[in-house]
Amino acid sequence: MAKVGAVELGRAESEGVIAYVFGSVVATPDRTMKLPNTSTTLVDSQKPVITLLGPQVMAIPRNSVWVEPGFIATDFWTENGKKCSANISDRVTVSREINTANRKLWVLVYRCEDAAGNVAVAKRRYVYVLRKADMKFWSGSCG
Repeated sequence: MAKVGAVELGRAESEGVIAYVFGSVVATPDRTMKLPNTSTTLVDSQKPVITLLGPQVMAIPRNSVWVEPGFIATDFWTENGKKCSANISDRVTVSREINTANRKLWVLVYRCEDAAGNVAVAKRRYVYVLRKADMKFWSGSCG
């Protein structure tokens, strides 16, 4: 059964200007989309990819300010046989905030879904909140 709706078809960024392309599409279960009254065919069956910036395992001092090192999410699709990609980092959700007043291991889970409903493999970042005195023992690696 086909589903009709308005979806985000892509995102372009040039010289600091971001443009989103929206349109009405007919989507089939195989993730093939046809733009009405055109010959454009979009195929989006690939999961987006989340890339964590900075270390996956890190330590910060208790009562410090947590600064997210960052992440990038990239969507991939095929348009009329041509492979395309776009930055969809604005679609990433992070599971929680870090309260640096609490000494413990915080696990952040990053998730993302593209406009076609493809779900990225979740990524995890492990953040240890330590006493300042313990920071000198932190090597930055585990295991």
